[in-house]
Amino acid sequence: MSGAISQHSFSIANLSRQELASVRAAADNGNSKMGLFERICDCISDWVFNTDRAECKQCLLTFSHQDSTHVERLEAFRRLESLAGSGYKDRFSVDFSNAEFIKLSIDVGLPECEHFCSGTSKNCFVGEHLSKWGPSLDWKTLASQLDSLDAPETTIEEKYAFFDNLRSAVDDDYLEAFKEEFVFEGKKYVFSIDIELEPLNDFIYYEDTYKRIDIKSCENFENGILSIAESPLLPGSQKQFEKDINRDLFTINGVEFKPSKSELEDPSKSVARISKELAAEGLTETEIAMVKKFCHQTTSREFKRLALDGYDIQFPQSGRPTEYIITKVNGVFSIELTASHAPLMTKTLDEASDMVGAYREFAPLNSIAEKEKKANTEDPSYKGWKNIESDRKITWSEDTQYKIRLEFLNPESRPKIEIEANFLQFAHPR
Repeated sequence: MSGAISQHSFSIANLSRQELASVRAAADNGNSKMGLFERICDCISDWVFNTDRAECKQCLLTFSHQDSTHVERLEAFRRLESLAGSGYKDRFSVDFSNAEFIKLSIDVGLPECEHFCSGTSKNCFVGEHLSKWGPSLDWKTLASQLDSLDAPETTIEEKYAFFDNLRSAVDDDYLEAFKEEFVFEGKKYVFSIDIELEPLNDFIYYEDTYKRIDIKSCENFENGILSIAESPLLPGSQKQFEKDINRDLFTINGVEFKPSKSELEDPSKSVARISKELAAEGLTETEIAMVKKFCHQTTSREFKRLALDGYDIQFPQSGRPTEYIITKVNGVFSIELTASHAPLMTKTLDEASDMVGAYREFAPLNSIAEKEKKANTEDPSYKGWKNIESDRKITWSEDTQYKIRLEFLNPESRPKIEIEANFLQFAHPR
């Protein structure tokens, strides 16, 4: 219960143990302050059984002296409260309007001293409160652990371990007080406990758990791209190119391709016109076929499958390429695609797997997608998206993007592949 502390209060928390041990002698020598403490002791002793008076006096000494720890003061306060008769329980109150120092007060009702006061720490008080949530929880241990969490050297993993261990020890009725989630905008991970003690702040931690990752090797992806370059133009690739040409930005030697109204209604007209424009810019039939094989979202999908193999991928809502730059200058032909990502979304891995499977009809020859075309995704031995490592997520934010540039020195050469990637890896704090 909380209560205001009267101006007529008395605290001797600055007195040492030795001074408090000399209370009676000091009172006999006329020390008014010590005499007041004696009267307080006598008053409170009247609230307990005669057999408990010695313990009551010791608790008051512990409650008051400067050498007592926060744990000892709170323990003494609660013990005094338990020793007091039923008619005196309401004389004990707690004021936590100052969250950093919890004021413990005993209403002694003396004319010269309404309240006898001491204090404890927020962590002791919160630890005591949390200990009521489960039978195996000890409030002193919790208070000590909370103190440790405040230390600057405590890692986010240690903080999360406390959070997780406490959650596993509480009764089911308290589980909803434990919350953890991504804070997408700030690229943070937050876990908190609603401790239900207003106005004390909740137990809450934010941590920057998104780390930029370096795509050290894209060999698998590059090999896949080379196999696509060497394969014929398949109906699936042409169909996907037809779907993407009217919704993405295509630039040919610096000039933007803009579909007309009729082309938007009939994408085959857009394909026919861009083929003519590419030929007018000097691209050969083989190079135009390359454009149709690479300038659609299958290339991006292959990049996610192969260059990012081994990471648990959370798909963005809009993660396909949005811009293609096609150039042919001085006989050098190149294609560059850029994929920028929308804010994070929360698709489950199974949902992502289903989304990937929906596009298998556009699988390029010899690609991973082509190999997965007939895979039984319900088979426990399936090694596709459902089998990648846990606790390693690449997450996408507004500043996440990648560029893939393919340069062909001549139609017979193997393309030179350049990749710029800006990704964030989420590391769970467990």
